[in-house]
Amino acid sequence: MTIARRLLLLAGVVPLVLLALGVLNHLELGRIESRSRFVAQLQVPSISALGNLARTFEEMRVALRDHLVAPDDAARSMAREDFGARRVALGDMLRRYADGFVSDDRDRGLLNEFRTLSGEWQTGAVEVMSLADSGRAEEAARVLAGGEMASLGRRTGEVLSDWIAHNQALATSAGEAELRALGDARRHNRLALALALVLSAVLGLWTFRRIVDPVRALQGSVESIVTGDFGVTVPFTGAADETGSLARSIDVLRKGAGAMEDQRWVKSNVAALTGGLQGASTLAEFGERLLSGLVPALGGGVAAFYSLEPGETRLRRVASYGLADASQIQEWVELGEGLAGQCAREGKPVHLSGLPPGYLRVSSGLGGSPPTQAVAWPILSGDAPAAVIEVAGFRPASVRERALWEELLPAVSLNLQVLQRNLRTQELLVQTRDQAEELEAQQKSLRLAQEELQATEQFFRSVLELAPDGLMVTDDGGLIKLANAKCEELFGYTRAELVGRPVEMLVPEEVRGRHPGLREEFYRAASPRTMGAGRELKAVRKDGSLFPVEIGLSPLPAQHDGRAEVAVSIRDVTERKQQEDVLRESKAKAEEATEMKSMFLANMSHEIRTPMNAIIGLSHLALKTDLTAKQRDYVGKVHNAGTSLLTVINDILDFSKIEAGRLDIETVAFTLDQVIHQVAVVTGQKAHDKGLEFLVDVPRAIPQNLLGDPLRLGQVLTNLINNAIKFTAQGEVTLRAELLEQAGDKAKLRFSVHDTGIGMTPEQVAKLFRPFTQADMSTTRKHGGTGLGLTISRRLVELMGGQIWLESVAGEGSTFIFTVWFGLGTETRRAVPAQLMTLRALVVDDNQAARAGS
Repeated sequence: MTIARRLLLLAGVVPLVLLALGVLNHLELGRIESRSRFVAQLQVPSISALGNLARTFEEMRVALRDHLVAPDDAARSMAREDFGARRVALGDMLRRYADGFVSDDRDRGLLNEFRTLSGEWQTGAVEVMSLADSGRAEEAARVLAGGEMASLGRRTGEVLSDWIAHNQALATSAGEAELRALGDARRHNRLALALALVLSAVLGLWTFRRIVDPVRALQGSVESIVTGDFGVTVPFTGAADETGSLARSIDVLRKGAGAMEDQRWVKSNVAALTGGLQGASTLAEFGERLLSGLVPALGGGVAAFYSLEPGETRLRRVASYGLADASQIQEWVELGEGLAGQCAREGKPVHLSGLPPGYLRVSSGLGGSPPTQAVAWPILSGDAPAAVIEVAGFRPASVRERALWEELLPAVSLNLQVLQRNLRTQELLVQTRDQAEELEAQQKSLRLAQEELQATEQFFRSVLELAPDGLMVTDDGGLIKLANAKCEELFGYTRAELVGRPVEMLVPEEVRGRHPGLREEFYRAASPRTMGAGRELKAVRKDGSLFPVEIGLSPLPAQHDGRAEVAVSIRDVTERKQQEDVLRESKAKAEEATEMKSMFLANMSHEIRTPMNAIIGLSHLALKTDLTAKQRDYVGKVHNAGTSLLTVINDILDFSKIEAGRLDIETVAFTLDQVIHQVAVVTGQKAHDKGLEFLVDVPRAIPQNLLGDPLRLGQVLTNLINNAIKFTAQGEVTLRAELLEQAGDKAKLRFSVHDTGIGMTPEQVAKLFRPFTQADMSTTRKHGGTGLGLTISRRLVELMGGQIWLESVAGEGSTFIFTVWFGLGTETRRAVPAQLMTLRALVVDDNQAARAGS
């Protein structure tokens, strides 16, 4: 049987199997469709309709209750209208259900029973509403709560529940029947599909054995030919069917393509290799380019390129490829020595096979192996050898690789001869060029020296003329030797009027007599300096007017006549003096305005604090009296607002004192523990009110008796702790003190306030410590504050000789740190009695940090 008949038989079976499966699916889907239509068109809508009936009936009962409890006639009228609308809607729903949703006799019986009971209940409800409308609301309520109406409502609800349950049972039964039908359809389809698969598998296996096996074998042959393996044997060339004809055609194609591929491979490699050689400029580059292209084309291995110069009796290795350690291989090879030397002597290829394991090793990053073959090919220039290529590999050369050698070597020889001639020509050119360049360099050096001298002179002349200050040169006798254009502008003299005249003509009359003595004093210890440092100098113009100047003096090297000279720079500072006068006047006005502002703020804060203290004190007393809850809330808010306002006023007063420089830091004796205790008393209640843990850690090594300003220290600590409590919703606030340094009668303490609050980003941290600024201005509305607290704290710390900074991570918390120097007090007294110092104590605390610091 031919391939065409086999494929026709296989193609005819598939449509028959698909037709049988389609008929079976059509019958099963018809059964499922009839059951699905019953559920979708009858049971689901009937359950939905019953839900609407239940809701409407319940809304009627709600409307009846609303009518009875209505406060006025309008509300009762609205409730009656709502009841009537729900009554009409209930009747419409019952009619629609009776017309289209009744499933069986029980369903119809429950419908009629609900209609009867709901009608009786509605009649009773109308009577109850009539009693309420006539002013007999209490009687109506008794009737509604009486036995008959309550019994009707309960029975109606029970019938409705049974009715809904019956329809749900019908829907469940229909769904289960549909699921059973789907299960039967799946089983039938699986059975039919299994039979179809078995039949297709049998036919496919038969077709596979008769068609696919030969085709796959031929496909493998074609793929081998496409990849360049033209030595593969093509199967089924003796078959009598279409497979045999195809196999014979493929075999013919293989033979022709193999011959063409060998020729193409040889030509392309020769062209690529010779094209790369044409760009080589040295023998080493020539050899590297040749070997890097040739060795991969021959299947890999290692190689070396040897050059034989005319008149030489030995070869020199100028390039190599793939050698693991080229330094261990000899660079020079005598003629007749080794494989390359023998090849150069005979002028023909020399082959070696069966190389011993220790002869050479070809290595890579993945491993290494000894070669099995070695061959040396001569490159002839005429009849004499010009170079030798030695290659070691893992297999003998193939036919096309030998053809590559035979066609490549003449082209390589031609390129090598051209390169050698070019190299000899370049040597002659280099010698000639070196001589010409040497002569030209000498001439150029002389010309450049002259140009540089002229350029330097022109540069200094341009610098002198374009300088923004007046520049002149005077000798030790006070005569002006040189002056620039700026001097003409400053003094009003022409250059001809200045040169050769004594410099005293430019000096004010009252200084002119003393000027020669000052000049001689300068020359006795000449050095670059500013003239008249600390004094206001003036110069005289041609018209006799004076103007302020700054004068710089720089001694110059002595000239050929041996006279000393000095370079003088003169700058007119009239405009700068005017600006300084304006600046001094503005500074005086600003200081006066600042002082007036500070006095105003101090007076206003005093005037405001007096009534505020009265408000805070009286509200505090009022909170201790008997007040109602609302009164206590109002008075408490007044007290809290007054306290907050007083804090703001105190901050503004402190800030104004700091700005005016009137805030003084005291130096008194105090106890550190007492200051921290007062701070803890003031701030601890706030932490307790927010449910925060407030911890204080003061190591025993810190001196307690100090000299400083305890009030300002407590103010800074209170401010930082209040800020920490304000911006911490949960967790803890920790105050720590550390002794950083103790030098003589002074100690440097470090205080830190750490919280587990909202933290800050680096951008927000950069905004802190500025007046009236918070990290996020939206926090002013949420947490309050003026933004002055941290500014005042920074100024106070700086006044006490310390520094303050912040370390914060957004979402994790912040740590405010500041350092202060204190004097050490002379009094030494124990905060703990001596008899208690040796006792051991058990500390019980639910906070880990508190236990660690105990």
